[in-house]
Amino acid sequence: MAAADAAAARKLTITRPCILLIAIAGTERFVFKGVASNMVTFLTQVVRMGNSSAAKVVNYWSGVTFVLPLVVAPLANSYFRHPHHSTIFASALVYLLGLVVLASTTLMGAAGIKTTSASLFFISLGNAGYKPALQALAAEQLEDDSGGEEDKSAFFKWSYFGVCCGSLVSFVQETFGWGLGFSIPALSMLASLLLFLSASRFFVHRDPAAAAAGTTEMVVLPSHESSGGDEIEVEGEEERLLDMEKKGMENIYQTGRVVLRLLPVWTMMLPFTVIFQQPATFFIKQGMQMERRVGSHHFRIPPAALQTAITISVIVLTPVYDRAFVPLARRLTKQDKGVTVRQRMGIGMVLSVAAMAAAALTEGKRLAAAAAARREMTIFWLLPQYILLGLSDIFVVVGMQEFFYSGVPATMKTLGFAVDTSVFGVGSFVGSLLIFLLERFTGWLSDDVNKGGSLDKYYWFLSGLSGVSFILFVIFSNLFHHL
Repeated sequence: MAAADAAAARKLTITRPCILLIAIAGTERFVFKGVASNMVTFLTQVVRMGNSSAAKVVNYWSGVTFVLPLVVAPLANSYFRHPHHSTIFASALVYLLGLVVLASTTLMGAAGIKTTSASLFFISLGNAGYKPALQALAAEQLEDDSGGEEDKSAFFKWSYFGVCCGSLVSFVQETFGWGLGFSIPALSMLASLLLFLSASRFFVHRDPAAAAAGTTEMVVLPSHESSGGDEIEVEGEEERLLDMEKKGMENIYQTGRVVLRLLPVWTMMLPFTVIFQQPATFFIKQGMQMERRVGSHHFRIPPAALQTAITISVIVLTPVYDRAFVPLARRLTKQDKGVTVRQRMGIGMVLSVAAMAAAALTEGKRLAAAAAARREMTIFWLLPQYILLGLSDIFVVVGMQEFFYSGVPATMKTLGFAVDTSVFGVGSFVGSLLIFLLERFTGWLSDDVNKGGSLDKYYWFLSGLSGVSFILFVIFSNLFHHL
């Protein structure tokens, strides 16, 4: 009984900060997704950009959003005494500035490419510090908690729930106006910031200066004699600087070796990350051409709302993966995890090929119906490609994290995070480059997707590109399985 009471008491002590962080993290995901999920529609309908130009802007923005944390997070750790708390607060202000600019210019009818780009940059800059610092703060709360896995699971699920709800903001944007649709994320971010400030006293804050203090004391060379003391200090300082320079060169060498070893797999993951961008770009434009009314009512489903199918798939099917797929695969392969990390990534790559093939088949069927002036296909025909992408996320995204984290030494785990994050950022830029090249040499991505465009060929191209990448990945994994 005493043990049970102690466990219950411990659980109560962690409940408050965990619940608060779950609420704050879920709100941030709601805010970001509320802006990002339907941005391509905003750019085409309000800013009056073409389909391909809007897709390129969204891809560029996504790339910047993924890459900026690699710059902002180290700077925050260097300049703030309490990096997590200070970074969250400062980043939230920048984040909020971008949201306010986006909402206010839209409400005033002054939204243009310059104001929108500026607001999106501030959102990315704020997100770059806010999200990693919030995750690190959450890790501190769970560091000494034996029940941390349940709390991490809750953190994951409610963050995805925020993503799911953020996609539903598109209903407001297309029904009641973009100004209100962007004001909701801005007000939500303000509420999240106020909640964080009021709840800060409940969080564990570890002072990094405490560990550094010991190091500082070891560097100082005290002089026990008055004669020659200054010379000893200078000589010791020179030795320390030379030692630091030597260690720095060794770190650069080791980092280069690690990156070169991970580079082949990193490169083969780029086609998947290009496919990863499609739900927020061309899937939306595809959905805009389909029947979106529900029943006899005039209510129309925003295409961006279908992105919730990916989130729901991840939330629902992740437990199925853990409790059904892994035990079954374990019996067949005798692997503790059912499949190896590379096998998990390979399965996800195959699913991404299938997702784009489903998208291509649906688009081909839709184009045939449009050419024959038949009744428009319902938007629910797009659900299979969204669900397949959700399934591929479960395999590839988690597999990539584990592969890159386990592929670096224990002292370089930050590099593993950087490599994993960078592949999505670079993938977004590669997606923009592909759009530019296909615009220049093909007519697939015309603004008139019914008459001049061949979006199905673009999807087949991405499916084939991912298929080739999968084949190379299998060959490489078999030849260099020790890497």
